[in-house]
Amino acid sequence: MVAVFFAATSWIGLWAATAYAGFGDLQRYFDYYLYKGDVTNGTIPRHLGYACAFLDATAYSIMTHSLTLLLGFHVCVAVYLRALASHYATRVTSVEPRRATASQSVTLRLQMKDLRWRLLFLSELLRRFGRLGSPMVFCWYLNAVGNLVLSVPGILLGLGSASASDYLYMLTDLLTNVAAFVALTVALSEPARLVRNSHRAALWLSACGVPGAQALTEAAQSASVSPTGWDCFSVNRGMVLDVFATVSTYVSSCTNSYKTPCEAVTK
Repeated sequence: MVAVFFAATSWIGLWAATAYAGFGDLQRYFDYYLYKGDVTNGTIPRHLGYACAFLDATAYSIMTHSLTLLLGFHVCVAVYLRALASHYATRVTSVEPRRATASQSVTLRLQMKDLRWRLLFLSELLRRFGRLGSPMVFCWYLNAVGNLVLSVPGILLGLGSASASDYLYMLTDLLTNVAAFVALTVALSEPARLVRNSHRAALWLSACGVPGAQALTEAAQSASVSPTGWDCFSVNRGMVLDVFATVSTYVSSCTNSYKTPCEAVTK
């Protein structure tokens, strides 16, 4: 539900921002100027021009909305993972198995099994998402660069015959694409940061009481993260498997020995 809400609000925000900036009008003007204008002048066949305009608008819509949904899902999973690790860490440390009743011990064991299942399930989701997120971001960049490449010739070719308003439209189109390109590059660093924070929380939970745990935490904090580009989606692949394997071992030790989390991991 959180992912759906985040995706919906992101889409509404994106739509409102682009509508306020006039990007929708610019996109229609861009399609008309590049394709229908060439059809009118006889530069390209009519059907080919309409087909190109349709493909351009369709590809732009799919890339924009799909990537927004994917980014929203990725961020929500990362935030939920971090909150889940913190919640269970607090729950486990609040119970002393030596003094716990039988019902408390059973409840703790069931909760730890549930924690292990959820962490492994989410890690698999993030791993598979990485395979899907990379090509989507690549398509977004390709679309942005393509618009930039196509806008510049349009401005240069239209200088002689275009009016001042036409030139302003084309120039705004170019600047809008540049702004979208920069905004996407900055926004892509957010999922990587959230994923790394969730890994740090899981690592803290799994390394409780282990000698050298501080060194492990520092290593997680300084883990190599690509802040830009589609490489940010691959940050979780190697790290998440190690972290959740450690969590799984910790959970098994804790539930089998009925000791405190730190003692279970230490032994």
